[in-house]
Amino acid sequence: MVSDGNGDWGTDVFTGTQRVEIDDHDTVTVTAGTNSTGVFLPRIGILPDAAHDWLQILSELPNTRLEVRWDSQPNMENHDLANGTEVTTGPQGDARVDFGPLGGLALGVHGNLYYYNADGNCVEPWWRAMVGLVDPDEFVDDQAQRLYIIGEGFQRTPRILLGTMWPPSVAITDVTFLSPQLLQVMIPAGTPAGVYDLYADNPDERIGFLAQALTIKNPTPTVTSVTPDHGYWDEAVNFILQGGNFVTGASVTLVQSIHVITATGITVVSATQITGTLDLHGAAPGLYDVVVKNPGPGQPSGTLLDGFRVAPRWWLWLPLVMRKGS
Repeated sequence: MVSDGNGDWGTDVFTGTQRVEIDDHDTVTVTAGTNSTGVFLPRIGILPDAAHDWLQILSELPNTRLEVRWDSQPNMENHDLANGTEVTTGPQGDARVDFGPLGGLALGVHGNLYYYNADGNCVEPWWRAMVGLVDPDEFVDDQAQRLYIIGEGFQRTPRILLGTMWPPSVAITDVTFLSPQLLQVMIPAGTPAGVYDLYADNPDERIGFLAQALTIKNPTPTVTSVTPDHGYWDEAVNFILQGGNFVTGASVTLVQSIHVITATGITVVSATQITGTLDLHGAAPGLYDVVVKNPGPGQPSGTLLDGFRVAPRWWLWLPLVMRKGS
């Protein structure tokens, strides 16, 4: 890349005379002498034209036609409410005004929106920044994960919240502002698995929101041994299971074709050990796979093939011999 005499960069990228296409997930490195820096390009997404593209009205007036008006200029002290439209509330008194590309209404650049209610009062709704997508949107929580948030209207010191806002399920503190359209955050290792809504809360209280934006999974467990590795079909067996990536809430089952035995009293002692009890009363004899499932999205599982044997009591099969008295 070559800058002009003013130090401004062009938008085209060339190697010699060959134009280079930059795709998502590429890294562009700029070198000047001995100094270099790289920029990672996250997933490319198409965003609507308006950052503040809809207004949700919650009214106490069901099935009522209301007027929504907004100013002709941003940040007007004397609101002219020059633009407007009408909406009809639903049975619960709610209505939605769509300013998106398909809504047919335009706010203008940072136009202020005011809801003009039946009492003649103007209520300024909360604006929102927009979260269009996150990249990646799915990962395992066994290590810290860099995440890019792509949208519009971001400010330099936003709060990033996962789950719910009040109180937040997870508050992310490592946030880097890259542009009004791009944030970089680090999700800490060990963040609880789940499907999370994502909030970008700007200092001026403009809030960006994306439902079910992020899926965080527990790691896949491994099963290396179970002690004891056998039991009889007329008893309950306390066991110790060894492996890795065990998470609180994990389940343990024995599986043989259509036969499934679910362990009870499970305790995840550590990431490498689980204890519990197997009730084998009436179980079909034979070899069983030992399956551990971690909780959370996808329920990642690990299996020890033919890891446990259920055996019959041979003496139960012996005929009863009675000796007659003389």
